[in-house]
Amino acid sequence: MRLLIFEDICGAGYRCDFILPPELPDEFHKLLVIEGAAMMKAVVEDFSQLPLSVSDSPLEIITHWDRRGGIIPFEGKQGIEVVQVDSSRSGQRAWNQSLKTCDTVLFIAPEYQGRAYNMQLEVLQNECSSLNSLPSAIRLRSDKLEFFRHLQEHNIATIPTFSSFEKLSNSQYVVAKQRDGVGSMSVEKMLFKNAERHSHKPGSYQLIWQPFVAGETCSVGCFINSKTGHLTVLPTARQFLSNDGHFKYEGGEIPAANVDQQAVKEMATQVAHSIEGLHGYFGIDFIVGEDQKPIVVELNPRITTSYVGYRAMTSQNLAELFFNDVDEEDIEWQNHVRFEPNGKVFTRPL
Repeated sequence: MRLLIFEDICGAGYRCDFILPPELPDEFHKLLVIEGAAMMKAVVEDFSQLPLSVSDSPLEIITHWDRRGGIIPFEGKQGIEVVQVDSSRSGQRAWNQSLKTCDTVLFIAPEYQGRAYNMQLEVLQNECSSLNSLPSAIRLRSDKLEFFRHLQEHNIATIPTFSSFEKLSNSQYVVAKQRDGVGSMSVEKMLFKNAERHSHKPGSYQLIWQPFVAGETCSVGCFINSKTGHLTVLPTARQFLSNDGHFKYEGGEIPAANVDQQAVKEMATQVAHSIEGLHGYFGIDFIVGEDQKPIVVELNPRITTSYVGYRAMTSQNLAELFFNDVDEEDIEWQNHVRFEPNGKVFTRPL
């Protein structure tokens, strides 16, 4: 089986000129590149080490790398073909060509401006099988306002979300986000009295507005087998976010202390079962308040940085979960892990 593992930032343009608006600060671009490279390296390594018994046939891995990102990972390693690109244009051409020569695709891409949705359509149009979610599930998650309405319809606790800040007049602090933003793009916490001025800033994107909710910021990684529907919920991770009001991601630790894992599993199960076509790996971000009940913030229908931490918790190859049903109780979690967005991991025995 010829498997394309594609990370959109590293494989389609180092400076993100094709994917993200140029007015974003260089720091944001660099953070996406660093996180993207860490995820790609972890996933490619895990798939390259899967035993033959896991997949239907031996895996031949192809991946892409932008030369502007530095040293090429995996070059010369047996069973891994690296396609080199040097711009977003050449990256897109290489993506199109690889889709014509591969059997299966696993990609990591932002939901911004329908990027992940359109990529999955291209995968299916080329008659490749996919280890990602169906386009309908990706599209639902890509719109934060519609995703809030979906959760609300299914009685899943989440943060109230509005297209207008006026509806949050009872909140002292509010949070503005881009409706289809990725990461901390255009995220800002502010006093309600400053919301109107913020909404008229030149160059502002379409925003959604939420009340600021205090609590422990967490996430949980999950797998859904596309053939059987089996759900595996991994241990809860604590998220470290910047305290400057922009909530920049600074890594995390697993397992999170003082979190009711059963309540998290129930929440994740409820979310997963409410979204038709959610497959493979996905992450749910949530807040745990004083009552210990998880409040959903958003869902990422793709590999997230937390995967770098999860794989360091166990000697088991987690890429197996893309193919086989495995209960979380059957995974031997050996380490407490602290990880950074750049892929650095620090462990100690549990």
